[in-house]
Amino acid sequence: RRIGGGMMAWLAQHARSFGATLARLARAPLGAALNILVIGIALSLPVGLYVVITNLQASSHQLAAEPQVSAFMALDASRAEVAQIETRLKQNPRVQRFRFVPRDQALQELKQASGLADVVDSLPRNPLPDAFVVNARDSTPQALEALRDEIRQWPRVVHVQLDAAWARRLDAALRLGRLAVAILGALLAL
Repeated sequence: RRIGGGMMAWLAQHARSFGATLARLARAPLGAALNILVIGIALSLPVGLYVVITNLQASSHQLAAEPQVSAFMALDASRAEVAQIETRLKQNPRVQRFRFVPRDQALQELKQASGLADVVDSLPRNPLPDAFVVNARDSTPQALEALRDEIRQWPRVVHVQLDAAWARRLDAALRLGRLAVAILGALLAL
């Protein structure tokens, strides 16, 4: 019986408190509306920022789901030298798969994608090198950097680029942003 009576007293106290709050709201409707607006903004700002950061993080993962290493050959590399690099890639245990992009194909893709067909047509010769786009078995940053450094040492390879470096930086910045939003939310909640 005491539990039921205690519960009724608790409910009665909450009903009185709710009634007193409504009376205060009725006495100063503009002030109450502004208070509600400020509290709403304070609560929705961190939630909105968190949603935006989470969506950006998901988008960055989709863009760079599979990091790649691009190896660019010397402009005067012969077919035999290109074949030698292809053989090395086939035999390398760190390489999952790779794709060869001949310089003529790269020029055609640039011509179609950039909208600069007139400029590309006016070039006296093809300035683009043959390239290999390599997918590694292990996509950890250390493994990718080790593969990049190894390929960089091969003969007739003039430049090696790790394509997912920007995505890792973006992901780190977004994680930091998520932490900042959580801290901001906690401060506003207090």
